[in-house]
Amino acid sequence: MKKLLFLLVVFLSVPKLCFALDISAKSACLIVADSGEIIYEKKPHIKLPMASTTKMMTALVAAESGKWDETVTVSVNAQNQEGSSIYLEENERIRLSELVCGMMLNSGNDAAVATAEHISGSTELFAELMTKRANELGAINTRFENPSGLDDENHYSTAYDLAVIGSEVIKNDSLSPIIQCKEMKIENEDGDVTYLRNHNKLLWRYDGVIGVKTGFTKKSGRCLVTAASRNGVTLIAVTLSAPSDWNDHKLMLDYGFNMCEKSIELRKGERINKIQIGKDELELVAAENIEVVDVKGVKEKRELKVKTIGTIKAPVNAGEKLGVAELYQNGKLIAQTDIVAEKNVYETSNRRKSIIDTIKELFL
Repeated sequence: MKKLLFLLVVFLSVPKLCFALDISAKSACLIVADSGEIIYEKKPHIKLPMASTTKMMTALVAAESGKWDETVTVSVNAQNQEGSSIYLEENERIRLSELVCGMMLNSGNDAAVATAEHISGSTELFAELMTKRANELGAINTRFENPSGLDDENHYSTAYDLAVIGSEVIKNDSLSPIIQCKEMKIENEDGDVTYLRNHNKLLWRYDGVIGVKTGFTKKSGRCLVTAASRNGVTLIAVTLSAPSDWNDHKLMLDYGFNMCEKSIELRKGERINKIQIGKDELELVAAENIEVVDVKGVKEKRELKVKTIGTIKAPVNAGEKLGVAELYQNGKLIAQTDIVAEKNVYETSNRRKSIIDTIKELFL
């Protein structure tokens, strides 16, 4: 059986609801992390400075660089960075992963610059990597000029773009435990210890918060990206230039969790498609549930793509993986599961034997 592509499109045709929240931010956005579905927005696409929320992308590029466990030698340039710091010293040697902890919890600009210089040789080249990666994720209205978030007229993002970046950060296995951590200590090669405390107060104040990053400069105002998860629903909230950012995020997240609920789009064992193998018909079934987040009042378009492996021939064992089912929402892959054989399919020479074995099982 040649490779098969089967499409199932599901429409939830409910008109989108409008809801006014008293948000102090100049720009704000709330999305479902898995699908990118916007639940709430307030000028989400205007370009604004984003301060240290920049460090989400610095950390992501670092985590994806393949240099996570390498040792970094701190430069005088990194040591002399203005603004928030973890007080690195020139020629200090420390692991890259420790630097990421320092930038994500204590927002160390020195840690961000040391990271960038180690990976790319300069902050300028690293900023190009950051912008490229952001654009690949769909954050197309974002540009980075530095890894720390210090003000620059060519350094900007949007609330929506930062939500997209935040949703990628929380999925990263290296970064997820860091951004959830309230306090930790890091250690350099000489055994010197630095104690860190996360600047994100919502880790203490709002149930379910799992990250992600604070930011502030006089030009940008208060900036905040928060991820929170409850009952299987994960949301990303972003505010830019928000005098009351903590309260804004509580309002947005409360609203979002009230608007969302988890449901099963495809059940384990559910038949998806039927294929022919010789004289036998074989049902393909889902190996596991595919769960989705439904948003009240939002029209959603979902598409299930079922792809089988190249050529399927007997024998096939029940439960054998024969492909994958991928669920897309608004063109974005949001979930997937293996597809497996519902029953055994024997080779022709073994068919008689299988019938005899079945009869024996009935009478034993």
